Amino acid sequence: MITDFHEQDTDREIIIEATFLKEDSDTENFDDKGLNKWVDPDDLVKFKKIWSSVDQAANKKTFSVEEGEFVDGGFAGLETHPYKCNT
Repeated sequence: MITDFHEQDTDREIIIEATFLKEDSDTENFDDKGLNKWVDPDDLVKFKKIWSSVDQAANKKTFSVEEGEFVDGGFAGLETHPYKCNT
């Protein structure tokens, strides 16, 4: 849980965005789990977490290639693998 907003002002959301590269070694797993819908033409998956209030869980959003914008939920568990982060 996040509790430290800038100047304790919860009008200033905390937003963390990440972009992950789907590698060749991910293909079977993505295929088996139907995850390719989140992968863009450059093999990237994008998500973000937004904290809007103290002591509340973040709202997770994943970029929908189909809709062209971030949508609620999406690619579960991706943020647990930061070593695959594309900077």
